[in-house]
Amino acid sequence: MNEHLTFLQCPVCSEPLKNSAENLTCGKHTFDKKHGVWRFTEASYYYGEIPQQEMKAIVDDAHNNGARKAVSNYLNSKPASVSSVLYKYLYDPSRTSWVYLSNLKKRKRVLDIGSGWGALLLPLAQHFEQAVGVAFTLERVEFTAEAAKERKLDNVTLI
Repeated sequence: MNEHLTFLQCPVCSEPLKNSAENLTCGKHTFDKKHGVWRFTEASYYYGEIPQQEMKAIVDDAHNNGARKAVSNYLNSKPASVSSVLYKYLYDPSRTSWVYLSNLKKRKRVLDIGSGWGALLLPLAQHFEQAVGVAFTLERVEFTAEAAKERKLDNVTLI
């Protein structure tokens, strides 16, 4: 993913962050990247539609086999009533149909706060030079990183 993070400030001291391939630093504080996601906290907070252990398994499967295949593998193990709802949540094009109606031209930057699984962020990334997704649930952000890679979107930054 292409990293243009000149707009970020250190969450500890508010100094501008400079980035390299492996970390962001203000000179006093350093933040690392793991699985394509910048880490600003080691919090273990989890919020999600599915249990955390199942989400971790999906992320591991996505690392190995791609995001769409990981979701398919997961949904195949669930009743149709569950799988159809989650599939629509993630992949139903009507969730982002407004994007195509809004006459977006290639714009500079979009920010998706609460980007979750990337269901809105990734389609938006096609219309912006840079798409930034912010989410607090690490497993969702890691999944979104895999989905962005799979879609060959190099303009997505995840925090």
